[in-house]
Amino acid sequence: MEHRNSQKRFYEEGYTYFVTGVTKNRYWYFEEKIFCEVFWENLKLCQSVKEFMLHGWFLGYDHFHLLVTPMGNANISQIMKSIKGNSSCDINRIINPFLEGEVPEPRLQEIYDGQKKKFFELKSQFHQKHPNPELSFPKFMWQKSFHDHVIRDERDFEAHLRYIEYNPIKHEMPKGWRWWGF
Repeated sequence: MEHRNSQKRFYEEGYTYFVTGVTKNRYWYFEEKIFCEVFWENLKLCQSVKEFMLHGWFLGYDHFHLLVTPMGNANISQIMKSIKGNSSCDINRIINPFLEGEVPEPRLQEIYDGQKKKFFELKSQFHQKHPNPELSFPKFMWQKSFHDHVIRDERDFEAHLRYIEYNPIKHEMPKGWRWWGF
């Protein structure tokens, strides 16, 4: 079912998209580096499963930008659903240790098993740092939908790459912020 008043999307092959996703109420979840690591791991996992080219990305305290070209059978909406859904599920499983995770479909089990060890390391680190996280962090949520811009030509592509490159400065991220790249 399509979200009411949702943005119209272009799903033709070969499009490159500049995409922005924002946390609910612009809460600064990603000030916590462990959540940044969870997002990065989910982005890499989604890239291998949904098959897209990642040209550039930036993760700020309350939002992200991606410059992507879908290469497989998944369209931009399916890619974004995977990135946002998996990252929010994993972050909530870290914040609230009593939440159960979803069981992956059988074809993803091997990839999931490879990520499981990393997830439990991050969860352990988080709970050492925050003994009662459910008191410190609200339930993780993304704002509904996402904003996308279809890249029109090489000049537009370069402008959006430069925008991603400038984001750590624009948002005054700490020196050595590693949650962005090309």
